Amino acid sequence: WWLCQSSGAVVIPETSLVSFQEDEEGVVLNCVKKNGEEVKIRAQVMVGADGGPSRIVEQLDPGARKSLQWFIVAQELYSGRCDFHPGWYHFFAYPEFNIHSAGFLKDEIIVLELGVPLGEKMGPHWERFKDFLKKEYNFHPEKLLKKSAIRLTFGVQQGYVNFGTSRVLVVGEASGLLNMYAEGISSALGSGLSAGKAIVKAIKEELDPGEVYRQEVEPERLRTARQFSLYNQIFGVIGSVDYKKGLARLPFFQRLLVMKDLTGWVLYTSSKKKHFLLPPFLRRTRF
Repeated sequence: WWLCQSSGAVVIPETSLVSFQEDEEGVVLNCVKKNGEEVKIRAQVMVGADGGPSRIVEQLDPGARKSLQWFIVAQELYSGRCDFHPGWYHFFAYPEFNIHSAGFLKDEIIVLELGVPLGEKMGPHWERFKDFLKKEYNFHPEKLLKKSAIRLTFGVQQGYVNFGTSRVLVVGEASGLLNMYAEGISSALGSGLSAGKAIVKAIKEELDPGEVYRQEVEPERLRTARQFSLYNQIFGVIGSVDYKKGLARLPFFQRLLVMKDLTGWVLYTSSKKKHFLLPPFLRRTRF
């Protein structure tokens, strides 16, 4: 909100996009306010940033994402105790906890995250994850403060991205950009900045905004795709995570165990099946 104010942007609160029409000169947005009042907005360019289950992308490419594997990622906030390292985001790449399990401390509140394929029951996975945290991180919850969930998909990993058209630029998770940790803000900021630069350049130089944007955002797409490479995970640097440096600090045997866990997790998350059974040699061994 403060960024919108400082930028001088006009904000229309409690207003939802219903549909839009694109032509050579721009886009007409058909919106409705909370009180039922209809609003039409004319813009040179529209930026679609409405998350993974994007209605904008659905209008641009109806039904194209039905074949993708979708997931539910839930978040629970607790008061209590957990020995997470302050300021660190703890991600657990263990296939027995499913595709996404993480935790961190925020203002002395314990935040836990868990992701499973859409339609799969979360209860057993939550139970295993919390039992692990109790044993390894002294997790002792006092009170559940809040819980929420979102639906998402890893579009780039599954070969699907949609950056929009000439006048409709799609950014963030809506476009299919989402890193392997299911953390969307990094790609949202990166692609959003690319869209902003593209719009300014296109208007000043009378170019096609969509074409300029696709060129600007290509490095972000490639960066996201590289994150899902097992080779890069073990031997490279992904975002702020330097796997090669981290593995080098471990004894050789522990290094093998970490690589085994990571390989099993990547194979699990790469599968489109809802139940992907790992062979025994890829199941996690504790150390």
